[in-house]
Amino acid sequence: LTWTDQGTPPVPTGVTGWKWTSDPVVVVNPNTGAFYYSALGDAPTNLNGIGVLKGRFSGTTFNWSVRSASRTSSYTVDFLDKEWIAVDPASGKVYVTCTNFTGGTDQIEFQYADSSLASWSTPIKISAHSEDGYVQGSRPIAGPGGVVYVTYYGIGLVDVDYVRFCRS
Repeated sequence: LTWTDQGTPPVPTGVTGWKWTSDPVVVVNPNTGAFYYSALGDAPTNLNGIGVLKGRFSGTTFNWSVRSASRTSSYTVDFLDKEWIAVDPASGKVYVTCTNFTGGTDQIEFQYADSSLASWSTPIKISAHSEDGYVQGSRPIAGPGGVVYVTYYGIGLVDVDYVRFCRS
């Protein structure tokens, strides 16, 4: 009875023609009340990317305050998929992971920004080289003391698949 439609999220700034396409995720920083939304998007210039928004409630009204693209890339170079987002309540840092299908293979990549989403780190590969082409579905989470954990799916070569776990 108390659900209220908040409408379609706005598009990230700086990307002309952005259209949200899939994999929406919402997280909240319980210390500040800031919500973060991430999803995949496309732009008509052959770009795909990961959009990240920040917003908060003011009474019963929700307002988006920051609209960011953590990254965009040409489909001829990267195909970004299954992004996921986490926030560290202590530091306010925002973490995004995704599967990047690039160069005929795939890998799990990681980025971060501070709570303002003003600038994003360069994506780094966190899956093992031996897993190239056989990973999907990463999930980051912030632990105590600034430690970041990521779990993801490793596809086995025969019948056995794996759940992988790494930390920084």
